[in-house]
Amino acid sequence: SGSRRSSEGVQAVLNLRAVMKNGDWDEYWNYYMETER
Repeated sequence: SGSRRSSEGVQAVLNLRAVMKNGDWDEYWNYYMETER
């Protein structure tokens, strides 16, 4: 349902904020780019 998608989206944003705050953005982005190819 819509609320499930909404909570998943909120969790995704929180996860990205945590990655940025921890200083792991470059490592995360490199991993993301490799897995999305």
